[in-house]
Amino acid sequence: MQLTGELRAPDAEYNRIVRDLAIIRQANSLLATVIDDPSFVPSQLMVQLVPSAPTDGYQALNQYYQVVSDHVISQTLNIHVLTFCDNIYAPTLATLYGTLPEVDNAEPNFVFGTDDQITIVRNGSDWQYSIEDGFTDCFDGCDCSRTWVFNMTDFGQLTFVNYSEFGPWSWCAFEQSACCINGTCEMLPAPACAIFGHTPFGAGIACDGDSDGDGLEAGCGDFCPSDPNMTQPLLCGCGRTETCDAAIPIPAVSTWTAIVLGILLLITGCAIKCRRMTGMTR
Repeated sequence: MQLTGELRAPDAEYNRIVRDLAIIRQANSLLATVIDDPSFVPSQLMVQLVPSAPTDGYQALNQYYQVVSDHVISQTLNIHVLTFCDNIYAPTLATLYGTLPEVDNAEPNFVFGTDDQITIVRNGSDWQYSIEDGFTDCFDGCDCSRTWVFNMTDFGQLTFVNYSEFGPWSWCAFEQSACCINGTCEMLPAPACAIFGHTPFGAGIACDGDSDGDGLEAGCGDFCPSDPNMTQPLLCGCGRTETCDAAIPIPAVSTWTAIVLGILLLITGCAIKCRRMTGMTR
């Protein structure tokens, strides 16, 4: 309704939004719980009537738009809360009621304490979704928020546009994480790292760089960061070479490890022997 300004959401726009949000949430699991909180009660309108004025037009609109409840919350100020039979776009309806001579003021029944907001901007067949996850002290606007922006084509092609954070106060905890992108470690907010299609190392973990001088950054292609000769621990672990020696029996290990070693033994015709490297800096 906000997208079109109409009293009720057209089926085509409604179905498009449902589809687009499903695609966005499937691609970004962090957004599965970010649900739009309307800034007003969708089925209500607050109307202040002019004292002693005829209410023929007011009653006619109530009947036409199917008001199911007309509750007076202030006799002194003559303020009514109207409840309609269905969700409506209250700002548009408030404008209609506001044109009546017997109405002094009409506005949505606004809600305080909302946190999450989803805003849609239409650019031809492409729609841009701004998804804001607000948190901490949201009674009069959240102190902290994270915002994701996506572009969606009419055919359901999703493109990530931007990620931003708001909250200059100390209680807005925006921890950054080491994130491996195309073989390079970068410090990014964990949500942004996930959106780029990569897995963050974990909140608070920093990029260590290429500490062993093998040309690969720690955790970003190099999983033996103190071993210049290895990038993967393999079976023996970092800092140990693996050689084939049929005379070495398979050691006493867990069942699954024994199965794996047994398969290697059948394939290679030998048992794996681990030898520690020399000259290691550990």
